[in-house]
Amino acid sequence: MNKIHTSILIATTLILVGICVAGQEQLHITADTLCSKNTHVAVPENSDAPPQDYYLVNDSKKILAGPYRDISCTESGDVIYTIGDKISQSAPNHLELFENRNWKTGLLDSKGKVIVNASWRYLERTLVKECFLIGVDFDNANGLLCNHKDVVKPSSELPGIIDVKYSLDPSIVLYSTEDQNYETNDYALNLKTGTVHEATAEELYSWGDSHEGRLAKSKDGKWGFINSKLNFVIPAVYDSVSYFSNGFALAWKDNKRMYLDTNGVVLGGQKYENAFFFSEGSNLGLVKQNGLWYFINKQGKNTIGKSFSDAYAFTDSIAEVKVKDLWGAIDTKGKFVVTPQLPTDFEISLSDAGTYVVTINSLAYNVLPDGSLKAIPESERSSSSSYDDGYYDDDY
Repeated sequence: MNKIHTSILIATTLILVGICVAGQEQLHITADTLCSKNTHVAVPENSDAPPQDYYLVNDSKKILAGPYRDISCTESGDVIYTIGDKISQSAPNHLELFENRNWKTGLLDSKGKVIVNASWRYLERTLVKECFLIGVDFDNANGLLCNHKDVVKPSSELPGIIDVKYSLDPSIVLYSTEDQNYETNDYALNLKTGTVHEATAEELYSWGDSHEGRLAKSKDGKWGFINSKLNFVIPAVYDSVSYFSNGFALAWKDNKRMYLDTNGVVLGGQKYENAFFFSEGSNLGLVKQNGLWYFINKQGKNTIGKSFSDAYAFTDSIAEVKVKDLWGAIDTKGKFVVTPQLPTDFEISLSDAGTYVVTINSLAYNVLPDGSLKAIPESERSSSSSYDDGYYDDDY
């Protein structure tokens, strides 16, 4: 090779290296896109908005894969990548821009190698890190891709998959389908074998349904709670139980209700005629004993010191209560915000001015400082933020 050819080759090589280095120097890692220990998503600094090109890069910003129309990290370490036409900046609106683009999605590993070809119109993460919802068209039913295999193929007709979650057995994934009549069916997928069968009642228990590290489970017709190791930590001796909320579950036995902590200890050793969850914010539970309702704290004490002929659970800091035959409302200290004066329960809300408003049917009243009510003319009514009555269904 002569000197001229050698010089041209060296110059060309330097130019190409310079372009690559310059291109890499222009890449910037997008926020919150750490895909793995040292893998990131990056876009060119001069990319249009929205970005047209995405790259998978390492800590040194060396390009591992790309450019793609989009890249999204997942918990499993796999990377969702999208190929297709660039976005037209002249699209009339974002919806048309989104629906009309000719994009397909697939999966990369953390090193940028393609492990699932980009053949799906969409590929979405689920609560199960090994599984993704897949579809060939947004108007058709979806399918399921698990362990990089399409175990449930997308269909042009319903039913479609509406829920995907782990079962108690980590090798079994539960998914539900729904048809045009809103009928649902439950299936179990074995991740080890790839086989699918109709889910049994036992398999339908899902650790995703657990609360505060406890999951209700039946044994010999009675109910208790298991932990994440599937061991009973609260024995199955109850006729029925709720889930855990605010540190306690409700349990039913011999027509009595009681509160259980996560160790199975009955709060205060007390059994009630009726009981409801501890309310968020107030941390007060509503119970019935000897025909009267009252509120207890998480030590089982009646801190308000009053009983009522009927009551609703606290919502925020207000609870509707009935004294003899009249309804009013109290705060968490037991002070009457609305004195007992109404023949029926009501809705209470907070006005734009920060004062309480009571609504019964089509009538509205301002709550005065002494707890009395003053009718509001219809022409003066303003919007308000209504409180839910906070009353829980008897099943819980």
